Amino acid sequence: MTWRVRVRPEAELDLLVASLANNALLYADLFEGVRRVFARRFPFAVSFQIVGDEVVVISILHMRRRRMT
Repeated sequence: MTWRVRVRPEAELDLLVASLANNALLYADLFEGVRRVFARRFPFAVSFQIVGDEVVVISILHMRRRRMT
């Protein structure tokens, strides 16, 4: 039997942040040292900066929220 695997959004973000530890320089510098990476399967974007030997997460945004008008 093959099991279906479901990854919760929180776990996806954990994987994404862990990926930043090894691959932070792969993501383009958007402005003033701020970089952004999108989660593959979930609508989240993580903005971060590299400061010395650390990756500092600035924000985690849900990218599919409806705007209130």
